[in-house]
Amino acid sequence: MQEQRTLSWKAVKRVADAVFSADAAFSPFVDRDELAWARQAWEYVMAAGLAGYSTELQRCRACFRFLALATVYYDWCATAWDENHDDDEICMAAEGFEMDSLHIGQLLGPDAETDSLDDALTTLMYDAREEVLGLVVKGFGGPRAFAKALWLSNRLPPDTSEDEDHGPTPEEDLLDDPFCDPDGFQGWLWVERGCPPCRGGW
Repeated sequence: MQEQRTLSWKAVKRVADAVFSADAAFSPFVDRDELAWARQAWEYVMAAGLAGYSTELQRCRACFRFLALATVYYDWCATAWDENHDDDEICMAAEGFEMDSLHIGQLLGPDAETDSLDDALTTLMYDAREEVLGLVVKGFGGPRAFAKALWLSNRLPPDTSEDEDHGPTPEEDLLDDPFCDPDGFQGWLWVERGCPPCRGGW
């Protein structure tokens, strides 16, 4: 019997840095705390048992569940902040998972019609999207809390250099509420519609 393992945050961190982190070479984002959002979202996936594997094929399936989260985040960025990023960036980062093309083909199945490796990766990312999206939205506390977590992911990490923490000002509270901003409200409407794919005509 093969040992049951988990695709932990440590195991996905290299790819996460590439698609979410401001310090990564491939990252489309600058000076933001989006990596914390990705880590929390993956915690919910792990808690649901969808990051577990005992074979290499199952590990690859779990990898695509993580990549699916990146497509959700990129769609939020396009909707709420008018930042358009290609799935090609996610496909490039996916190289960090070192998935064998044989296993990718097995996950696609015999009837799949793809013209390239990137097409195959993109298909499998979106196939996994619905599976993880519902549980991540629930994990964050429902659609409204999910939208707020996404909205706050473009904030700088908190400054802990001050000795005293007086808490947020009323102005900062408004900035932290997506429903008080036209862009944030557009993002909320997207979440309310079920977070449909919205880039590149997928």
